[in-house]
Formats: sequence, structure tokens, C-alpha cells
Amino acid sequence: MLQAAFVLCLVILPWSAVPEIRVQECESAGDQPAAEDVPWQAMVQFKKIGICNGAILNTNYILTAPDCVRDKVPSDLGVRVGYRRRYDGDFAGVCQVIIHPQSSKTNQSSNLALLKLCEPLDPSETIKEIGIIDKQPKNGAEAFISGYGSYNNSVYYCDPLTLRKKAVQLYDLKACAAERRLSAPTISVTDLNFCAEKKERLCSFHKGAPLVVDGKLAGILSFGDCSTEPDVFVNVLYHKKWLQANTKEI
Repeated sequence: MLQAAFVLCLVILPWSAVPEIRVQECESAGDQPAAEDVPWQAMVQFKKIGICNGAILNTNYILTAPDCVRDKVPSDLGVRVGYRRRYDGDFAGVCQVIIHPQSSKTNQSSNLALLKLCEPLDPSETIKEIGIIDKQPKNGAEAFISGYGSYNNSVYYCDPLTLRKKAVQLYDLKACAAERRLSAPTISVTDLNFCAEKKERLCSFHKGAPLVVDGKLAGILSFGDCSTEPDVFVNVLYHKKWLQANTKEI
């Protein structure tokens, strides 16, 4: 008989040669913010199913992780914005996918993808673009991550329907790289990344989740899991020229 006091999650670890399957108690990370608290938040959908997080760079472009959209037809993709629950909010179709040319499944340094929307978003209190940081934050800087957990790819998260926001601290890159090499030896962490510390065992948000420092976009989640090891983000400051070049409207 199921015990009401315990809710179990299935976790599939993606880096194992033969996927290890574990069952563990659910951990719900962070608070449930109002949509106005994270108005740049986006959910990426594939055939109307939410698959990843993203951030609104401007009314025409969403920034996310390439693993979410690689080899997918743009007409099968869409985004939802201005919401608190997974399938609420405004919907926008995707007409073009732009993946960073140095994107890689193992090197996390430039794992970014832009989604050009078919129609511009209509800005409101719950739908706003986010600016990019203009200087490098220090190790230990306060930040927060927002988004949804995954339930259909590598990580099964225990509360995938509700938007969440979690305070974190930026973590030393050398220490992060050393820790990640132990559990995921094929994953590379470089100076083009940020890492966010985990102080307890919690499942990461889904890929594409925005990392925000002082109200500006610092990173996009590229790699995480259900462990105590740091989440790995792409540092968008070092990709600012690429982002600006590919979001210009002629």
C-alpha cells in the first residue's frame, strides 16, 4: 500500500553507460513565485509537451539549451510565457532555431540555442525581456534559478507542473570541474561556464533554466542531475556578441 507520507521519484542518470535507476523521496526545490517575479521565464514545448526552460531575451527571441531543440523541426516547437503552471500562459510559435556553432553534448561552454518566434510577444507585467549581465560576478555571489523540473528526459522531478525559484550561490569553477569529473567524466567545465552550489540533494531544474544575478541574466542551465554536485550553466556574458549578432532584426 502506498504511504501518503512518502512520494517517490524515478531518477535516470544520463551519464552512465548502462543507465542506473534509483528511487528516492521527492524534494521540491525552492519557492513558488508569482509570474511577475520572473516575467522573463519561458517554457519550451515540443509537440505541445513542455520539455525545457528558457529566458525571454527580447520580444522576438527565447534563449534555451540546444539539447532541447536540436534536430527538431521549428514548426513542432513552441514556447509559453507569462505563467505559473506548466501549460498556462501565452503561447508563441517558433519559426527558426539558431544553435551556437560550438555547441557540444560534452563540452558545456557554449551550449546555447536561440528560438526566433513567428510573432513578437506582447509585453506585460508577466512577460518581459531580461538584460544580460555586464560584469563577471564573483564566486559566492547570490543568484537564483527559476523554472520547471523535468519528467520526460534524463531527470524525473517531483513537482514538474509548478514554476519554482531557488536561491543559490555561484561556485568555484575549478572545484566544480573536479567534482563533475568524478560522476560525469565526459562532461567538460571551462571558464565559459558558471556553477551553482547545491547544499543538499535536490533534482536540478530542467535544461535552459535561467540563472539570474542582480536582476540580469547570467547563465543558462546546461547540465544538472539529482545529486549534491553543482549545476553547470553557460556564462552568457562571454557569448554576448554572438547573442547580439543573432538577435538583430534587419
